[in-house]
Amino acid sequence: MVLSYGYVLGMLAVAHGLGMQGIFGLPLDTQPILALSVSLLMAAMIIIWRNRASRPYQKKVPSDMQPRQWLFFGLILSWLAIRLIDLTLEIWWQPLFPWDAWTTWAVRSRVWTELRDLAHFVSPPVWLNNPDQAFYTIDAWNYPTAVSLIATWPALAYGSWNETAANIPWLGAALALAVGFYTQSRLWGASPLTAIIFLWLLMSLPILNTHIALAGYADLWLATVLGLGFMSFMQWLKSGNRLQALLALVFILACPGIKREGLIWAMIFLPATLAAKLGIRSLLGLAIFGLAMGIALWVQGGIDIDTPLLGHIHIDPEIIQLPLFGEVKLGNHSSWDHIVRHYFLYSNWHLFPYLLLVSVVAASIVIWQRRRLEWFKAGLTWTWINLLCLYLLFTYTEAYLWAIQGTSINRLMLHLIPALIFWTMSIWHELALSDKVLQPKRPDQVCQ
Repeated sequence: MVLSYGYVLGMLAVAHGLGMQGIFGLPLDTQPILALSVSLLMAAMIIIWRNRASRPYQKKVPSDMQPRQWLFFGLILSWLAIRLIDLTLEIWWQPLFPWDAWTTWAVRSRVWTELRDLAHFVSPPVWLNNPDQAFYTIDAWNYPTAVSLIATWPALAYGSWNETAANIPWLGAALALAVGFYTQSRLWGASPLTAIIFLWLLMSLPILNTHIALAGYADLWLATVLGLGFMSFMQWLKSGNRLQALLALVFILACPGIKREGLIWAMIFLPATLAAKLGIRSLLGLAIFGLAMGIALWVQGGIDIDTPLLGHIHIDPEIIQLPLFGEVKLGNHSSWDHIVRHYFLYSNWHLFPYLLLVSVVAASIVIWQRRRLEWFKAGLTWTWINLLCLYLLFTYTEAYLWAIQGTSINRLMLHLIPALIFWTMSIWHELALSDKVLQPKRPDQVCQ
């Protein structure tokens, strides 16, 4: 957890540190942040040394695996290591390739690296009307800056713009995701073999490997931050560990700073938390009440309110206008066949959508038996709402073109994949554990 969560937190802290330099009008430089990092590292080492007798995870997770299972574990681990070496070479050799990196993320990084200044990016009309100002413009000028600043950091350390250096953090994100997933799976109670199998399922996905090899997109970072946040969220609900709760809160709040979609994924943790703390009947009653209120407002012409922090919100049967996202036209579009092809027929996801579908059905069937488990209710609620959001997005909004054209339909799903695979692991681990408990024991086992 230190290696995994610490790396991501460190890169986010570096991005905010560079942003603070720009806010105060200072030239972008690695030395102040490095000096602060070394000071924090030394302080942390002293604290860990003094409190080494009270570490939060001294208890080892037991394992009763057989030698053959350990052999299988070693084979999977070797496969993952070889694949990671291959992806590392791709990052090292491949010049900057992804389209969004050309147009958004890396453009800002290169400008900031060359100037060593956090130059302002404005909308094209503002840029055209201010020819004498040191402004720059791109189409996505108002996107969050964290990912661009993360790519800027190693380029600044290199001394000039270098695409390989700028892409190295993507390899770190992949490693952090893999190590964090395995660690949280073991802390959940999964055996080493179970944890490594689900890790292989995650790290072998073609679309995920593409975003590692073709570094430059922000989607890998959002998938990593959201996934690690979800794992800590589930661990907190299961064990009540405050460290996991703190990590979950920090990572969930960091999602909107990665991509604008992160705000939506972060907000879904609110109903998931509510589902964890309420009973099934109370939750259903609240959901029915909310649905009835929504239908009543919809029939009256929609929702039109001004919020003090977010801004103007307008929702009616034809248009949704939200802060940061702009205006979205609604309508029923025939894109279901494209959704099925991308998720169930094409090779972007292997066979995981089928496993996810079975897992959702299985968890929905046994929810009444597990209604006292907070993590079970929260995880199922989080999964259902996210899948529903994707369905509504690709069938009832202008984003149906993303499904037909095959552009963002897989990238949006990638944001949720690490969390969904961890949730799937937790579901099947719980069902398998229940089967072991319910199995009749032999007389000799009872005597023991």
